[in-house]
Amino acid sequence: MKHLRVPFAALVLVCSALSSFAGPFPDTPFLQEVVTKFIPGHADYPAGNAQAVVIDETGRPWVLVDGTVVVFDAEKWREAAFLQGVGRLEKVARRVGHPGMVGCTRSAILTFRPGEKPREAATLPFGEAPRHLAARGPTVWFTVGDKLYEVRNGEIRQVAIPRFSGKLITALAVGTDGTLAVGTDHGFFWHRSGRWWHVFAPGLVDGPVTACLVARDRTIWVATGVALHVLRPDGTWKRLGGRDGLPYGDISCLAEGLNGDIWAGTKHGAFRKTANRWDVYWGQRWLPDNEVRDLAIDRHGTAWIVTASGAARIAFDRFTLASKAEHYENMIRPRHDRHGLIAGCNLTRPGDLSSWVHRDEDNDGLWTAIYLAAQCFRYAVTGDTSAKANAIRSFNAMQRLEAITPIPGFFARSYLHRTEPAPSGGEWHWTEDKEWRWKGDTSSDEAVGHFFFYSF
Repeated sequence: MKHLRVPFAALVLVCSALSSFAGPFPDTPFLQEVVTKFIPGHADYPAGNAQAVVIDETGRPWVLVDGTVVVFDAEKWREAAFLQGVGRLEKVARRVGHPGMVGCTRSAILTFRPGEKPREAATLPFGEAPRHLAARGPTVWFTVGDKLYEVRNGEIRQVAIPRFSGKLITALAVGTDGTLAVGTDHGFFWHRSGRWWHVFAPGLVDGPVTACLVARDRTIWVATGVALHVLRPDGTWKRLGGRDGLPYGDISCLAEGLNGDIWAGTKHGAFRKTANRWDVYWGQRWLPDNEVRDLAIDRHGTAWIVTASGAARIAFDRFTLASKAEHYENMIRPRHDRHGLIAGCNLTRPGDLSSWVHRDEDNDGLWTAIYLAAQCFRYAVTGDTSAKANAIRSFNAMQRLEAITPIPGFFARSYLHRTEPAPSGGEWHWTEDKEWRWKGDTSSDEAVGHFFFYSF
C-alpha cells in the first residue's frame, strides 16, 4: 500500500489549495467587441460600390455608395436627402477641427453639415474628379493627377512641394495640428511648421505609400505594401513589420480610435493596434467580406468598416463573465440543443441565423460534457435552478449515449432520430426498434469528455 500514499498526499495538497480560493469572485466588467453586419437590404443598406465612410459631428456614420451618401440613423440607413441635386459625389471627407464635411463632384468642391444645404467652396476646372480629398477648418486639399491643390477662400492654388517632380500621389491626410501628409509612389512627404519634409530610405518608407494618418498626438503613420512606419513627434522613426506582429502589410486605409488605437483596413480584413497588442477582424465572423474599402471610428470607439459587399459596426460593450455566459446561453436553446446534446448547426444562408439546421458531429459527447460541467459549476455558485435543469437535460443526453449501444459501458459518439437527415460518414448502427441510429467509431477524446463529466 505504500505506493498509494504519494497520490493521496498530492490529492490532499490539491484540495487544500483549492479551498484557499473559496469565497466570492469579483465579476469585473470588461469591454467586449460586438459586431453588427449590414449587407444590401439589411436595415436598408444599399447595394452598390461602397467607397468611403466618415463620422459626422453628431457621431453618425456616412457611407458613400455609388456617388450617393447614406446615413445610419435610428438603426436604419437612409439617403442624405439634403444632398440630392448636387450630382454624383466622388469623394467625401471629415473637416478636421471643424464641424461638417467636405465632398467633391467632377466639377466642384462642396462643404456641408447634416441637414443643411451644401455650399460650393470652389469650382473645379480640370474635367476630372479629384483622387484624394482632405480638409481642416476652412481649408481643403485635393489631388488631380500628380498635383496637390489647396482651396482657401474660394480660390484654388497648386501646392509646390520640393523634390516632388515625377511622383504620383497615392495618399493624403491632415492632422488636427495642421500637419499635411502626402504619400507617393516614391516616398513620403509631410508639411509641418511651415516646412516640407521628405523621406525615402531603405528600412523606412522604401516603397509606394498606400495610406497615411496624422494622429492626435502628432505621430504620423505611413503604410506601404509590406510595413507600417511610425514617425514620432521627436523626429524618430519606427518600422513595424511581420516580426513586430503586423498582421498584413498591404494596408488600404488608416483611422485613429480611442486612447490612440490605430485601425487599418486591408484586402484581408481589418486590424487594430493598441499599446500592447494586435487585434485582427477577419472573415464573416466580423465582416461581410475581407476587402476593406474604408473605416472610421466614432466618439464611442465604435468602428464602422466598409467592405466590397457591405458594412460592419464593431462596438465595444461592457460585459461581465455572467452576462457573457448568458449571451451564449441564449444561443444554445434555439439552435444548439439536439435531444439534449450540445451540438453544432449549419446555416443554409450565410449570415442568416434564422436559416439554421441541426447536424450531428463527432464531438457531440465531448461538447455536451464540457457544457454539463459548466452548468454544474454555475449551479454550485449561483443556485440558479435553470442551471440545474440544463445540467439534468445534458446528463440525460450523455447517459443515453451509453444506453443506446448494445455494449454495456461503451458509449456512442452521437445519435440521430430516424426523422433526421441521414448521416454522411462514419460507423453508424440502427437500434433494435429502428427509431435511432448511433455512431460507433468513438475516439479517445470522446472518452476523456465522458470521464471528465462523471466526476460531477
